[in-house]
Amino acid sequence: MFLICPLSSNDNVGVPTISYNFIRDIASLQEVEKDSIIDAIGIVKTIGEVGEFVSKTTQKPYNRREITIVDASGYEIRITIFGKNSTTFSSNEGSIIAIKGARVGDFNGKSLTLLSDSTINTEPDIPEAHKLRGWYDYQGSNMNFNSFSNSNGNGEYKKS
Repeated sequence: MFLICPLSSNDNVGVPTISYNFIRDIASLQEVEKDSIIDAIGIVKTIGEVGEFVSKTTQKPYNRREITIVDASGYEIRITIFGKNSTTFSSNEGSIIAIKGARVGDFNGKSLTLLSDSTINTEPDIPEAHKLRGWYDYQGSNMNFNSFSNSNGNGEYKKS
């Protein structure tokens, strides 16, 4: 189970803080190998509905939800949340989320999957989030973003 916890400066009294090692930006995921575990931060662009799929290996049904985040690099990345966590995910479009411990995948282009020990913090009170909020409020909310889901066949990704 992953943890969703909003943090503010008042909440840190006597509580351990999460230390992130964020990727440079979403665009830099082009250089990250499949199955790498990364930390990322972005603005929630879309939140999909909870759906069900059947595992090919276990033949058991699981819930799944996909969200998309963006950042100032001009790229967006799809994030998949599985199981019970897909139904308990609570954030809004336009919110900042910081993710610790997501796995990089390459199904239909680059994507991220939240693992059982991944964490999501909504609106974290950290410098990277403040910088991202300033960019998004000033210009990012009106941008078109590049997607990793459309490869041009040369290993490069094109604008969607």
